[in-house]
Amino acid sequence: MTIDIQDVKVKIKLLKDAGKTLAQVDLILFDGWTEHGWRVMTSEHLNPILQEHIWIQSPCFRIGSTWKEMVFVDDKKLYEKLQEKIYDSYHLSKIKQDQEQNSASFENGEPIEEIPF
Repeated sequence: MTIDIQDVKVKIKLLKDAGKTLAQVDLILFDGWTEHGWRVMTSEHLNPILQEHIWIQSPCFRIGSTWKEMVFVDDKKLYEKLQEKIYDSYHLSKIKQDQEQNSASFENGEPIEEIPF
């Protein structure tokens, strides 16, 4: 079976004050298979695909002092496209959240002025 990137939908939940984890991600494949546990995280290293200090982490569990991935995508090109799709969804969710926060600072179409004390 061949998986096309169009067969994958991304659901993002932005997180606040969660340390390095910026968002939780659910991947929905073929409208019938959902993978929970993907994460968008900050990184000290530049992601070579995304050109940003972001790390896309697949679901994993801890064994001793190491982490073992539960999901592994064998096709490298598909995995890169998957990272791009997750990043794009994360970025769009972040922009939407920023716009909603900015629109909340307006009342009746006019900016709310802060009165200095």
